Amino acid sequence: MPFEEARTRLQLGTVLRRAGRRSDARRELQAARIVFIRLGTPVQAEQARAELAGIGGKPGSDGDLTATEQRVITLVGAGKTSREVASDLFMSVRTVDSHLGHIYRKLGLRSRTELARWSQCILPART
Repeated sequence: MPFEEARTRLQLGTVLRRAGRRSDARRELQAARIVFIRLGTPVQAEQARAELAGIGGKPGSDGDLTATEQRVITLVGAGKTSREVASDLFMSVRTVDSHLGHIYRKLGLRSRTELARWSQCILPART
């Protein structure tokens, strides 16, 4: 029951944040957010993102995306192929695929479909 587990992690992260245990709270909230994104529940993913924003400070380096990775996410989320992304960003297809591998690992995603869903749920909330 992944939804229930993620909901429990969201609640635990909220309690840990209020108790001042920021790194533990960040870990639980990020895990919950990733599961909500995978399940396609944007409302709960946004709740987890909002709780993460309430922690403040600088997040750990595992979840930090580089500027190039963010551009790749934007283009892939718009439905472009690796070849089209490579052309737009003036890099090779292998470089795009390498960036995608790093993005998948950092965000805990497994496919372009999950990445597209993630970009639709999360990126508009950041602007």
